[in-house]
Order: sequence, then structure tokens, then C-alpha cells
Amino acid sequence: LLFANMPIICIGPVCIPWCMAWPVILMLLEPIWKRLPPSVQEPLQRWWTWLWGGVMAVWGRTPVAGWLAERRSRAKCCKPKAPDPEPEQGPGADAPKSVAAAIAKSGSLVQFVES
Repeated sequence: LLFANMPIICIGPVCIPWCMAWPVILMLLEPIWKRLPPSVQEPLQRWWTWLWGGVMAVWGRTPVAGWLAERRSRAKCCKPKAPDPEPEQGPGADAPKSVAAAIAKSGSLVQFVES
């Protein structure tokens, strides 16, 4: 494991790290998976579900998982937005708000010409 942090291959300034091996392997295995009969796919899927459940159980006990869950719960981006206020009723209330809405309302084709 002396060279565990070395890239697989460097082509000029572009180096492909070891972490790219898994996506490439999975991409190559996908067509094989699709050609397997369901009688073979089902046991493999059950085994993968069992294995992934164990991995997630261990992951749930790590400090990083707790930190990420706490961080997501405090995120400001995920709060629901307040609904838009209802438009006022009055003269011009039914006028289209955009060009696309005006075209859709008139039901005709409009051609735009650049000048």
C-alpha cells in the first residue's frame, strides 16, 4: 500500500485517480446486469440490499453522519417559501403578465424578427 495515493494513469496534465475505478467498473458491469436473467438478479439484489443495510447501520453510528444530519436540519434553503399573494382584482387584472401568456391567450402564432 505504499503507492495507494498514486493515480492510476497520468496523460499529460490529466491524472485519473483510484477513485475513478469504481464508476468505470460499474459502468462496464451495467450491460452485463441487464442481460442477466431475473432468477440470477433477484438473489444478487437481496444480497446487495442486506450488505447496504449493514453499511448504512455502521455509517449511522459515525460522528460525520450525525454532523451531516444536524447540518441538514439547520439548512435555511429547505424551508418552504410563503405563497405568493393573490393578485388584486380591478381594471387590467385579467391582462397577460408576459408575452408568452399573451400569445397563449390569443391562440395565434406570432413571429419575432430581429432587427
